[in-house]
Amino acid sequence: MSNQLRPGVDTTTALDHAEAARLTRLERTVDRAVDVAGKIAGEALATIRDEGLYRVTHATFADYVAETWGMSGPLAERMIATAAGR
Repeated sequence: MSNQLRPGVDTTTALDHAEAARLTRLERTVDRAVDVAGKIAGEALATIRDEGLYRVTHATFADYVAETWGMSGPLAERMIATAAGR
């Protein structure tokens, strides 16, 4: 996450201490949720790939993920590797 200012950002109204603390807690919540969701998705993708569950509708796993979720085959493989801890 980047804290760099962007065009259109309101720099005149600073967060008070409570708001800054709340923002930090919420950002940590999102970080944890994204990590968990990524692991679950990677594990599911691995099962689909490894068991060939895409074979009825697609010739390759890469074609399947591209058409189903609009993601590239390499991205799906990175998600799988990340979920596996590689």
